[in-house]
Formats: sequence, C-alpha cells, structure tokens
Amino acid sequence: TEVSEVYKSFIDDSFIHIEGLEVLDKNGNIVTTEFIDYVTPLHKSKNYKAIHEYTTDNELNLSYSEEEPMTKYSNFFGQDAFFMTASSNIQGRNVSRNFLHTYRETTLNLHTKEWRSVVSGNFSWDTRTFNITSVGTPSHAIYGNFGAAFSQRTTNVTRQGTKSGRTARFTVRYNQVMTLGVGHLGGDLKFGTHQDSFTTGANALN
Repeated sequence: TEVSEVYKSFIDDSFIHIEGLEVLDKNGNIVTTEFIDYVTPLHKSKNYKAIHEYTTDNELNLSYSEEEPMTKYSNFFGQDAFFMTASSNIQGRNVSRNFLHTYRETTLNLHTKEWRSVVSGNFSWDTRTFNITSVGTPSHAIYGNFGAAFSQRTTNVTRQGTKSGRTARFTVRYNQVMTLGVGHLGGDLKFGTHQDSFTTGANALN
C-alpha cells in the first residue's frame, strides 16, 4: 500500500519538532522513547512504509507541539481586559499541536483516509507564580489530500480552552465527514468522532 504524502510530511515534521513529539499506545501510555529508538533509522533511510506499518500494527497515536513566543506586553487576545503592561508580570504565548489521524469510514467500510488535525490556542501566565491567568478558545484546522472525489467537512465541532493552576488545556472535538460524489455511491461517509486535546503551561515552555 502506498504511503500518503500526509503521513510522510507528518513524520518529517515530527522529527523536526522532536522535542515536542508525543506517542501514545492504544491504552494511552507514553511510548515516545521507544518510538524514536525504533523509527529513527527507518526515517533516515526514508522507509516510510515500515514506519507506517509499525505505527498501524501497534495502534500508536502521534502528535507534536509547536510554540511561538509572543511579545511580552502585547494585547494578544485582542481585548482590553488582557492588555499587558510592564508592571503586570504577565506573559503570553501561542501554542499549537498537530495530531495525525488514520481512519476507515464506517458507512461503506471501503475507504481509509489520513489527515492532520491542528489545534492552536493562546494563554497567559503570571511570571511570579507560573499560574495560568487566561486561556483563549482554540482554533482548529484539518489538512489532508482526500482525493478529487471526496469533499471533506467537520460537524458538531466543540472548542474549549480551560485553566487549572499552572496548566492550560485546549480541547477540540469533532465529527469527520466526507461526501463522495461518484455515481451511485454518492453521499456522506462517516470517518468517526475525534477529540484532540493537550495541556501546556509556562513550565513546559521553558
């Protein structure tokens, strides 16, 4: 089976952002170190097929984070209530996490698709205590090459940003739907309900 460009680019980007890579097994256990040890030589030889077989056979969930520092005293939420001054001791940052999804639709049970889900948000913290002071509602984007016959959309999307102590959490939940417009097979194909969530904080970014 040909490995998709979506998968190849995700693996390449994971190694670029390897410090933010997290790999979970089907039980939710972190197996990042084992993944890196096994996959690194395969990646160096560009053996994406073997990597794909490894992640599929072991039902691994891959994601990696990206952080973008923000100007310390900028009003990055676009609201006066969050305006930062030199005496406020408040810092903020944009964060995003990329999730890889491989799923076989349940309508006809014929088509498997892969896509990248990107959850992005912003938050601020008190530099004296590292406690989170505010969290924005995350944005969400889907990237994938689904084929000319498929039209992709998400439904029942919920986006939430929450805080607790020194931790900010961003969560997006959505249904992945694709419309297949080919002859008698035309109609909506259901590619599952997905939840992409991650936590971060000032300590995690230092």
